[in-house]
Amino acid sequence: MKYSVINRGLRPARVAIVFDGGDNWSHWARRALFLAGKIWGGAGFALVPHRAGVVDPILLRACRAYDPDYIVAFSHTVGEYCHFASGSFIVYDDSGNPLTG
Repeated sequence: MKYSVINRGLRPARVAIVFDGGDNWSHWARRALFLAGKIWGGAGFALVPHRAGVVDPILLRACRAYDPDYIVAFSHTVGEYCHFASGSFIVYDDSGNPLTG
């Protein structure tokens, strides 16, 4: 009879973060990495860009091989949306006038 050592522990969840791969993809990728770094030190995360909601088939195959536990969509804050898509996000007050500032 032999004895052996078994190490057990939690592994980070494998997560695929889907983000906007359009014109400002670099900003969204950095934001997604920043947020991923707050959980498990960023271990186990994969970034997957999309264009108009469509992910490249090669990346889909890579994700299938990665076998993530979770797939999450990275969403924009109102401030980021206003900065990168200025003029397309208009907020109205109770009387129907657009707010400024």
